[in-house]
Amino acid sequence: MPAQGTSGVSLSAVACPSLSMCLALGTSAATSVISAWNGSVWSPAAAPGTPGYNYLSAISCPTAVYCMAVGDNSASPSAAQPAAWQWADGRWTELAVGQLAAKLDFLRAVKCLSASFCEAVGVQGVHPLAETWNGHRWTAQSTPATGDSMLTAVACASPSRCEAVGATGNSAAFAMGWDGSRWRAQKMPAITGPGVYDTLSGVSCYQTGCTAVGHRTVTNQGESTLAEKLTGSVWALQSPVGSGDIPGATTTSWSAVHCGAAGNCTVVGNYFTSTGFALAENWNGHAWQQVSTPSPGSPASLAALSCTAGTSVCTAVGISGNAALQERD
Repeated sequence: MPAQGTSGVSLSAVACPSLSMCLALGTSAATSVISAWNGSVWSPAAAPGTPGYNYLSAISCPTAVYCMAVGDNSASPSAAQPAAWQWADGRWTELAVGQLAAKLDFLRAVKCLSASFCEAVGVQGVHPLAETWNGHRWTAQSTPATGDSMLTAVACASPSRCEAVGATGNSAAFAMGWDGSRWRAQKMPAITGPGVYDTLSGVSCYQTGCTAVGHRTVTNQGESTLAEKLTGSVWALQSPVGSGDIPGATTTSWSAVHCGAAGNCTVVGNYFTSTGFALAENWNGHAWQQVSTPSPGSPASLAALSCTAGTSVCTAVGISGNAALQERD
């Protein structure tokens, strides 16, 4: 899994619709940046929006000629509004999104199945935010009245089946499902014991269900890997909490996941011993197995993952030391 890095850049999102085209989003000195892969090398690319005003948090590219990025426009930290940018015909165009009453609205994840269907999720004040793209306009969707909660990841198997995950204000795992007409909150596996907090940061859907990953924090004990699986309408632990933990690490956390099937998943994240290390693991239906990940600098962490359809190639991005980290498997 070779790695490349760009000094001063931290990458947090990536989409690779083909082996010769990837776009990765990140920041450098509080300014959004884009890094592009052409099949041989990563190079800086022009980012949309106004430096210091626009924040790009997620990207989805259903084809090599069409991408959608989401994030927010913020004149100040207390006045953020959701934002989206379309990449088509070789250029970026900012799109109007559904404007809401809250003063703090952020889009944090997006999944596009085509140029005419995308779902984006995030947070509206202290409530979950969801918007849909129909090829012409973004429309804000009604979400369940769940109290404090935010969404950090979304996946769609079809336009009538999507899953969004995140965490509640009480630090419990949170998920809601889209059935083509409405979003519904879903029951998650119960947390047992005091001082236990669950967060889901990535989700992937396939023909028979979905898998979501993140971490469980136990007061004074650090973080452990967390994976939950949706079968039908029921969420359950996919594997025991901590089953992906690295021996000797004080903290192990997953940030993103891709699954070709329930028994074939790849996750990325980080673990911490004396410093932080990038982490990748594979699920074979029975156990998690660590995959070698070079870390040109430390501390290192992988934040996002994209696996190119029809191939066995996955690309992960993050940060290593004070530089962007890009790895391909």
